[in-house]
Amino acid sequence: MTRSDAARKLRSTFLENLLGALRTLLETKHLYQSVHVKQRVTDDFAVAGEGPREVQHLVLSEHTRLVAERWFAIETEEHLRPMALRERDPPGLYFRPPDLKVFCGRCDRREAFNLISVSDALGTGASVMESSGPSPKQLFILKYQCQSYKGTPEVFMVERNALKLTLAGRAPMEVVEVSQVIPEAVRHFYRGALLAQHVGQTLAGNFLLRTVIEQWARVVTTKAGKLQEEMKADEVIDAYMELLPADFRNAFESMRALYGELSADIHCATGSEELFGKASQQIERHFDVRRLFKL
Repeated sequence: MTRSDAARKLRSTFLENLLGALRTLLETKHLYQSVHVKQRVTDDFAVAGEGPREVQHLVLSEHTRLVAERWFAIETEEHLRPMALRERDPPGLYFRPPDLKVFCGRCDRREAFNLISVSDALGTGASVMESSGPSPKQLFILKYQCQSYKGTPEVFMVERNALKLTLAGRAPMEVVEVSQVIPEAVRHFYRGALLAQHVGQTLAGNFLLRTVIEQWARVVTTKAGKLQEEMKADEVIDAYMELLPADFRNAFESMRALYGELSADIHCATGSEELFGKASQQIERHFDVRRLFKL
């Protein structure tokens, strides 16, 4: 392998890592969360006539150049042809962001989303890169369309800081996927709790989880004719628990106890992530068991 072959191989691998990181960010991460493009500082390139130290230096040098140069997000494969055929294009790393499979709030399920347009909000001039210092900064605007709904596109804003990619914005706001075991009557509260936790507002998330418990108890006790206007929240939940079969109450966690834990967290303004995880799992399990009991 020649030095130019080794450089092309490294560039190809770097591009694969970039696309993989971008897909992970857009499909699995939430607002203000980040991923890093995987780095390769060593490789098994067998460059003719050169030892391991020289090869490692080549890899490091090429990798540094890839990090430092401008990245161009493009809509088609047009720019991904050999460099010799696009001499008039600005130098840099060209890539087409991947099509995605993400949750569609209108379809209420995961759907294929195809890329329809891209842009760089910070411009395309070299001066932008130079003014950003040693850590190149860019802001990509990626527009996708659900292939089932075919309606208004969804826009993702991805900030690049050297090898760090951050989901800096999204329009419309993300609609979080919610387990189908959550009843429709309280699903919007539960979805709001997940969204709050995703963006770092766990205290608000815990409040909404507590709201799920109380509002669901009010729905069920109202239908059963057990709800009275003067009843307080803990009394409503007690009435709800009494409506559950004894074997249900004895075998599974109490919503009454969980409501108390969430209340204590809210009153102390703690916002415990550990409690949020426990509570969300327990709530989903509770509704899943209700389904098994055909309640």
